[in-house]
Amino acid sequence: KGDIQLPTNLGLGFTIGKTDKWLAGADIQWQQWEKYSYFGANDSLKNLMRVSVGGSYTPSYSTVSGYWQRITYRGGLRYTNSYLELRGERINEFGISIGIGLPLPRTRSTINLAAEFGTRGTTNNNLIKDNFVKFTLGLSIFERWFIVRKYD
Repeated sequence: KGDIQLPTNLGLGFTIGKTDKWLAGADIQWQQWEKYSYFGANDSLKNLMRVSVGGSYTPSYSTVSGYWQRITYRGGLRYTNSYLELRGERINEFGISIGIGLPLPRTRSTINLAAEFGTRGTTNNNLIKDNFVKFTLGLSIFERWFIVRKYD
């Protein structure tokens, strides 16, 4: 029996944009891992800081003549100063993401494709540095049968 003290987590974010045209946003997150404890024991974790920025652009959301004009293009960057410190080196992470939203015919639903390219870690003090690629496939469903009727 014992207690686990989870870290305090604070975040702040904002977005600005023009409806159905463009969107830009940023997010910052801080976690106080130095105060983390489990069953009365502390760990050697450091405080985490994560910063992310990104945006999207749709050339012409409502055009009927050009499919390529209705595609949503997305991109973003993120940097994390992680809570891990090994051999005196912080294990940081950086990533760049790109993606597109492909509209399905005669609907507002989209198929979303994305790729993220990033790096994690360092080679200082005989540590390991990872380079990674992550692919994502998603489906956003926006259909009338998901909308609740106000009147019967």
